[in-house]
Amino acid sequence: MGCRGPRFRGCRRDRDHPCGPSRRLRCARRCAARGRRDGLALRQRVSVNRGRRAMITDTHTRSEVVLASAGTGKTFRLTMRFIALLAAGHDPGRILVTTFTRAAAGEIGARILRLLALAALDAAETGTLKDLRSHAAPDLTRQRCAELILRLATSLHRLRIQTIDSFFARCAAGFALDLELPPGWRMLDDSEDSTLRDESVERIVLDQGGDAIIAMLEAVTAGKAESRVEHPLRDAVNKAYTVWLDTPHDAWWQSPHTPKNPSDREVKQILQRLAEYPCPTTKSGSPRVHWRNALNNIRDIIEDRSFDDILGVGLVQKFNDPDPKFDRLPIDSDLIEMLTPIVECAKHRALWRISQQNHGVRDFLGHFDTRYRQMKRDSGGVVFDDVPRMLHSSGAMQEHGLLAYRLDGAIDHVMIDEAQDTSVMQYSLLQELIDEILSAGGVGDRTVCIVGDVKQSLYGWRNAEPDLLAELPSRWPQLVQESMSRSFRSSPVVIDAVNAVFEDIDQNPVLAGHDQATERWQTLFQTHETARADLPGWSALIEAAKADPAESEEDEQLDDAVAALRPTDRIALDRVARLYQARQELTIGVLFRSNNRIAPMVHALRSHGIPACEHRGNPLTDTPVIAAILSLILLSEHPGHSAAAYHITRTPLSKIIGLVEHTDRRAIAFIGHAWRKRFARKGYAGALADLTHEIAPHTDARGMQRFRRLLTLAERADQAGGMRALDFLDMVLSTPVEAGASERVRVMTIHASKGLEFDAVLLPELNSKWSLRSGEMATLRPSVFDPPAAVSLYASKEVREFDPSLSDIFRDEESRRVRDGLCALYVAMTRARCSLEMIVSPPPKSKSETISAERILHAALGADQPSEDTDHSDHSIIWSLGDPDWHTNIPRAIADTEPQDTERPRIPVRLAQQERTSWTRARRSPSSLEGSGRVRLSNLLRTGGGGALDYGTLIHLWFSLIEWSENDPPTGGDLIRAANAAGLSATTADAESFVSMLLRPGIQNALSRERPHPHRASEDRLVVRREYPFARKDSSEASDAIMSGQIDRLVVGLRDGAAAWGEIIDFKTDALRPDDEQSLGERLQYYRPQMAAYRSAAAEILRLPVEKVSCSLVFTALDRAVDPFADA
Repeated sequence: MGCRGPRFRGCRRDRDHPCGPSRRLRCARRCAARGRRDGLALRQRVSVNRGRRAMITDTHTRSEVVLASAGTGKTFRLTMRFIALLAAGHDPGRILVTTFTRAAAGEIGARILRLLALAALDAAETGTLKDLRSHAAPDLTRQRCAELILRLATSLHRLRIQTIDSFFARCAAGFALDLELPPGWRMLDDSEDSTLRDESVERIVLDQGGDAIIAMLEAVTAGKAESRVEHPLRDAVNKAYTVWLDTPHDAWWQSPHTPKNPSDREVKQILQRLAEYPCPTTKSGSPRVHWRNALNNIRDIIEDRSFDDILGVGLVQKFNDPDPKFDRLPIDSDLIEMLTPIVECAKHRALWRISQQNHGVRDFLGHFDTRYRQMKRDSGGVVFDDVPRMLHSSGAMQEHGLLAYRLDGAIDHVMIDEAQDTSVMQYSLLQELIDEILSAGGVGDRTVCIVGDVKQSLYGWRNAEPDLLAELPSRWPQLVQESMSRSFRSSPVVIDAVNAVFEDIDQNPVLAGHDQATERWQTLFQTHETARADLPGWSALIEAAKADPAESEEDEQLDDAVAALRPTDRIALDRVARLYQARQELTIGVLFRSNNRIAPMVHALRSHGIPACEHRGNPLTDTPVIAAILSLILLSEHPGHSAAAYHITRTPLSKIIGLVEHTDRRAIAFIGHAWRKRFARKGYAGALADLTHEIAPHTDARGMQRFRRLLTLAERADQAGGMRALDFLDMVLSTPVEAGASERVRVMTIHASKGLEFDAVLLPELNSKWSLRSGEMATLRPSVFDPPAAVSLYASKEVREFDPSLSDIFRDEESRRVRDGLCALYVAMTRARCSLEMIVSPPPKSKSETISAERILHAALGADQPSEDTDHSDHSIIWSLGDPDWHTNIPRAIADTEPQDTERPRIPVRLAQQERTSWTRARRSPSSLEGSGRVRLSNLLRTGGGGALDYGTLIHLWFSLIEWSENDPPTGGDLIRAANAAGLSATTADAESFVSMLLRPGIQNALSRERPHPHRASEDRLVVRREYPFARKDSSEASDAIMSGQIDRLVVGLRDGAAAWGEIIDFKTDALRPDDEQSLGERLQYYRPQMAAYRSAAAEILRLPVEKVSCSLVFTALDRAVDPFADA
């Protein structure tokens, strides 16, 4: 029997078999061994197809576990199940659908509504309605679909199609008091959480004494010197805190050996024996160089008592080999026995250091956890990982009746998507709900559907445990298990490539020694098929050319964007450019394992005229106008920041805010202070929104879109309250914003590509090592349902072998790393719809034990030998299937499909005004008392005249810049910059007029430091407060109103540290004539109540009698200061 794959049949005779000629016979044997199982599966599928209509109801009313491979339609399966339950009369508010991302949850909800709407409009009943009848409910009609849409529309507020995190957050909200959550608690975003973690570490460093910190640091770093105290502590938090939360205190690995140095007598004896040991010689009788150097090195190490270094000697490293040899000569057993005490001492010391580091990190994380929890409580926030832990420890979800009450409704049906990414903690909470539903049999009115794919688990770093999915049928026998391996996404050649790599993964020589991971994978992998036989395609393994010293000169001629790329990335850049030029409507995904190679690739693509974007979100700084605004925010926090000022002056923002020269320190400081006040007064969103019309002419549509995203982040910052400018900047820089879907070329991580598909996929980063890295944690889990039995920080491969218990931990961890690497490779390859190009580096000349995707691909596709570069290009195609010109044959229906942009115009919704009871005190301002509360009807009915008000606001702003008239006055440029910073329009003529006003004697006297006051003494020290705000209870109001306002200028005389007198100076811009005393009297009477309120407030603030606070109204048109109470 031949292979089951669509292109693998007759593989024993097919010389074009993708597995390669050397593997045809083995592949045939494997296919024969699977024959009975495959035949049974085929008969089952035939039976299912014959009775499909009878099966529809049974499928959607049974409880099941569906193992859905990539592209097999799991979202379609969940959508149809939801519609079937809805059509059967089940309450949509009692159906829980959880998935891993908000995008996936939104897709499911949108697809349900869209399918029902299309079915309701399907007059011919041959399109969507027919599909719904075939896959959801056989008796659906157009009328019934319309009724279901109406039912959903009226229940949108009760729908539970959400991420698993948001479901637990909703549960936590219902049990907030039980969980002792702080009042008004909220979810912290990543930037806020990172800040709290850093502050927690800093507080620990400050709180602990010097000796305690030194001891803690030595334990955490195993004695290694560090330039910054907090760096190793932060690394410990980032890499080990999550493990610490799940690990029992005594599970942190401890060495069973206590280091003990050999005695001086033993050392002396060893040195004597070593001196007498004969060094092997060559045929000529001279000592062999490698042996002589090794023995001398060992002698020096022992004499210096630096026993740890002996483990680094090549001769000693061969002692544990089955047939120990060094420099091609056998190692004498006498030498091994002689050095054993020293070697064992060094081994025990190495194990002891790992043990001490484990305990140091464990104890430090205990301190960190206490501080971190307190800081989160003080901030009123929690992170998503906190919620399941709190729910689990409280047992809140175990009382099903209480849970239904707190959630405002019971749950009858549960659908869990992406179940392979569920953590043990999340599973422990869900199992209570699943137990309760399945206790009645799991059929009919209450069901469970769990969908996932162990092969697509990418979130091990978030404690995802994919093996849980495979264990569910044994945990709940009521669950019917079904597998889906027929792809509705990929072309035959892409599926062939997937099969070629993974069908015999347990036979891949690169993975020898990792039987636990490969056998588990082999058990779960079923040969993939495709329903898209009509799609053209191309799969290829592309190998970069070997490095040539002559190419270094060519690299110097490349532009900076391309020169910054690695060789495989350059190949990907060239192939994307050719594909994009050939057919721009195709979707192209360039997928990486790590984030640090994404930005250079995006930059290089854009420099070649290709509109590429990062799917996970580009930083807002990729737009010049946003980068300039962020420099302005930085300048508001640090008014002397010369780099920020220089950046601003090189952008159009400079003219908008009035900063022209980056060398004008006075202007820089002034604008920085002005914008800081503006942010404090209006909030980040309000202040930045004022720039909308000014920046619009200086950017394009994309720039304005990014600006609106910045405003959204600013609103979040304002809602959080009290966020400093630097914290807001960190929030903006650490929050990637997803670009619109109209950009066809996307560069992202493999993790971010989960759930997506592209016409063409390129994989240029396949050389990442799958092994454990320094500083990372290793765990030993005997069972997926239990906490770790043992954990340890990183130990080198040599040190691991010194103790069997330590070796077991890392063997278990390495097995998971291999599994995770295979999952990532599988996900990356199955994103492709038509074209899959895997770009690898040339294999090394020497044998390597490193495990990576490119080595696995070399071995799996019959290209495990170094290839010859015959075409002298930068790459060679060493394996391929299909048509390299596939894009010329792709159906227009696929190529021309425009993805929906993620940003849609907002629809304004006008809500009816509701009457509500105010629980706050009434507020009034002193200006409301002008004219004793009387209002002119002409003022109420006036439709224009805003210019006078704006002018008055401008003059008050400019007066607030002046401390004393004896100081240097502001320049015209200073005045215009201040006006721009405050969002006011001012001309050069306005500024010149104000400067002239300041030279008038009346104005100078009002602003003078020498201005007389009846209560002033020579020893008094003067303090001036400009635009001085206040709020106080208005004793004249029976309603207990709050009087609040702002005094233009308050001069206070201090004597012996206390206020002795005060003067209020209020500027008025009324248009009065010098000879019109009657009008002046009317204005004094009009302003007298306002000034009385000011004087009363100032007297209370200064703790002075009202008589010691004077008032002056400065009428700028008259150049005259008048006491409003002189004739009262």
